Amino acid sequence: MSYELGKLLIKKKQYNKAFFIFQNILKERPNDLRANFQIGKINYELNHLEKSIFFFKKCNQIQANIPGVLFNLALALQSVGKTNEAKKQYLKLISINPNDVKSYYGLFILDNT
Repeated sequence: MSYELGKLLIKKKQYNKAFFIFQNILKERPNDLRANFQIGKINYELNHLEKSIFFFKKCNQIQANIPGVLFNLALALQSVGKTNEAKKQYLKLISINPNDVKSYYGLFILDNT
């Protein structure tokens, strides 16, 4: 089962099939960053937000401060009302890239809720 097939299935919104592919990758390589990230995205799309947060945090443990991981973690945290944690992630993203408009927007939304 290939990583690229899993990504294609996600694009087609065939989340259960994609999940199966990435889950099989993780059976062989539990710390595969890309597979953990994709499972985090699938859980976010299925509104399994706590599971999504778990996988994004795991990605950050495997390799810290990857902007895509931090941004998706911030979104998931924000979605479950963990605004202080989300804010920390947005601020970390801005410290990595001061031109990250999406993170400034995320902070703006947090401050107006």
